[in-house]
Amino acid sequence: MGKPNVKNRTYRSSIFSFLCIGLFFVFTFFIIIHFSEATFFSWTQNDWSSGNATTTATYSANSDDWAYYSSSTNIDFSTQISTSGLVSYWSFDSDVDDDFGSNNGTASGSPTYATGTQGQAISLDGDNDYVEVSDDDTLDLTATFTISVWVKKGEHDRYQTVLDKGPFKIGITNTNKVFFQITDDSETFVNAGSLGSENRVYCLTEFDGSLYGSTYPNASVYRYDGGTTWTNVGALGSNERVYSLVSFNGKLYGGVYSSGEVYRYDGGTTWTSLGQLSSTTRIHSMAVFENKLYVGTSPNRIVYRYNEDGTWTSMGTVGSTGDRLYSMIVFNGDLYVGNNTAGRVYRYDGGTTWTDTGQLGSMADIHTLAVYNHGLYAGGYSSGEVYRYDGPSNWTSLGV
Repeated sequence: MGKPNVKNRTYRSSIFSFLCIGLFFVFTFFIIIHFSEATFFSWTQNDWSSGNATTTATYSANSDDWAYYSSSTNIDFSTQISTSGLVSYWSFDSDVDDDFGSNNGTASGSPTYATGTQGQAISLDGDNDYVEVSDDDTLDLTATFTISVWVKKGEHDRYQTVLDKGPFKIGITNTNKVFFQITDDSETFVNAGSLGSENRVYCLTEFDGSLYGSTYPNASVYRYDGGTTWTNVGALGSNERVYSLVSFNGKLYGGVYSSGEVYRYDGGTTWTSLGQLSSTTRIHSMAVFENKLYVGTSPNRIVYRYNEDGTWTSMGTVGSTGDRLYSMIVFNGDLYVGNNTAGRVYRYDGGTTWTDTGQLGSMADIHTLAVYNHGLYAGGYSSGEVYRYDGPSNWTSLGV
């Protein structure tokens, strides 16, 4: 593994330099990040040639948004990194030791070593292989610092974290965009406990002044009672998972897989089935619209409305592709649903009519819909982007 250098030193600070390499990267790239108060610099590749790379500098100053300008420079891989101000350097040349400082790493999983740009490089499988460096005061990222990284990605379709250090993270998106993330140290997450022995939490909702969560694999619902305490309020039949929860007319309702039923919570640990919706096997989404309960189903892509007499009415089949209605929300007095496969959002226009409001770029599945600041937003798989609805069939990407 070689030691990089940046010819344009304008953006370089040598307080801290961190170097690592990971497998599952399709191109070799080099990142320099200079950090000061609310100011960010990042580098992304345009084109690579032998020994040099043309890059684009991206800059944002004192703003919550990104402001862009571009300039080009060359990175000369043939020279060595300066040791002035250097804290640690991991070349991964047959081991995970710190070649400059004393912060040796520990390899987990089954990493191997491959030929790097200079010397060897560590090869990670993208699943359970990683290198961990113990906490040390010399690695505290304060004032200004530089992080330098060479990696080669071999898979295109998923996010890869390259380096994770406290509030700082560097990685590559599934569209091969480099990202640098900073989290305010004052914004911390406190462990609020586990929902029994379940291994997945599918949804959370507020009901009657308490927080409720649904689980897999036992289709149970838990109520949060403070601290790390969650109280099991019962299982929804003999199902596998509870995909959706919603509060309606003073009651809590849950939609399940695999029976395709909707259940009403009647207190204690009692859940009452409201029946299976035709040949439905999954209740993916639920919403209250015009004081009625609506649910989105699969595999038939039908939306149903719950009637006061306890029956269900089909409100029509949504779209012509896909088999799941992952998300549902009310926005500006209309009901919207997001489907899978086609990456489209549909608006309910009465009767059994659903109007296509367009596909969200190359998105495949619309997993979530939200109303924010008087706008409708959507996110999902596989681009990892968030889109804003600008109507009537226009969706604007807000990036990843």
